[in-house]
Amino acid sequence: MSGPLFRYFVRDHARLEGLLRKSVEKPGEVDRATFDLFRQGLLTHLAVEEKVLMKAARAANGGKPVGADVRLGLEHAAIAALLVVTPNRERVAQLREILDSHHHFEEDPGGLYDQCQRLLDGKTDELLELALKYPQPRAAAYRDTPAALRHVEVSLAALHRPA
Repeated sequence: MSGPLFRYFVRDHARLEGLLRKSVEKPGEVDRATFDLFRQGLLTHLAVEEKVLMKAARAANGGKPVGADVRLGLEHAAIAALLVVTPNRERVAQLREILDSHHHFEEDPGGLYDQCQRLLDGKTDELLELALKYPQPRAAAYRDTPAALRHVEVSLAALHRPA
């Protein structure tokens, strides 16, 4: 995998992982200010992947799904569900587990980013420009309602269900 667009995503993964790690440096606590930076950054990252990268890759692939589109959707849904509820150590651990697997799925040789690179060769500079200009989505207040907590459970269960 090469090219500025894909280096952008990989560097952003590292930046976000650093923020998430820093948010739980103090034993038993979650630093909300740092976690909120992570949350905003991850929401933006997911939006750029879906609305810029995957949209362009699907178009270049004749409108057909690219790679494991279903897996990507399930992982993004579980991640987003965990970002709705108030962070705690258990939820941060769940996020880290999902993100570790997710980043390998995207970054490893033959992974999603390699597949997109092949489809989007020659268009990645334009897409990087769109990614860099993409507006940050507004992060809503945390919600620990029964419906939000149930959504976390359902999203995590769907992610771990055999294909």
